[in-house]
This record gives sequence, structure tokens and C-alpha cells, in this order.
Amino acid sequence: MNPRKHKQAENARKPKKEQYNPYANDPPEAFCPYCGEKGKSCSYVNSLSRAWSRGACAIKHNNIKIHNTDSME
Repeated sequence: MNPRKHKQAENARKPKKEQYNPYANDPPEAFCPYCGEKGKSCSYVNSLSRAWSRGACAIKHNNIKIHNTDSME
């Protein structure tokens, strides 16, 4: 058996690792007011890099609030 195929078969039997979610600690009601997305860097501002990301999202969406904050529950 080819060593590469043996390794592929060996890896197929291993349990899959869970996916890493960098925004898992965000509040559940956090979303971006510009794009309306949850679980993105622009959805919750708690650092300078995420503030820059929200600013970029605002520029991308022409500073227009697309989604109403009252209806996103």
C-alpha cells in the first residue's frame, strides 16, 4: 500500500476536531448595524481592531444602516 494512502486512511478514522470560533464570547444579540451579520469581526466592538473592522463595514455599505436594530431579535 502506498504510504500516502495509508496515512489518508489513518486520518479518515480519527475523530474530527471542532471548528474554532474566534467570536464565541460575543453576546448573543451582537450584530453589525451596517451589514446585519452575526459572528463577524464587525458585529461586536470590544477592541480597536474590531472598531476598524466596523468602520470598514460602514464604508463598504456607504454609512447607511441597512438593518433596524429593533427587529433583530
